[in-house]
Amino acid sequence: MLPGRTLPGQYPGEDVIESTHEGAADGAEAGSRFGPLGAGVGAGFGAALGFVGGVLHDATVTGDDQSDVAGETDG
Repeated sequence: MLPGRTLPGQYPGEDVIESTHEGAADGAEAGSRFGPLGAGVGAGFGAALGFVGGVLHDATVTGDDQSDVAGETDG
């Protein structure tokens, strides 16, 4: 990720890493209904979707959007 595309206090790509981990955990939980193999497949798909979501989030939070997300207001 490029510098300036994260919120203050974050390192570049933090959202990507966090959403990848969350996706893997959610996918493993959902796939566990089908046994260990289902949990593994679910974790893989969940991680992939979480990674894509994190990249898209990092790509869209820039400039003034950062202050809005951080709870600051313009003006």
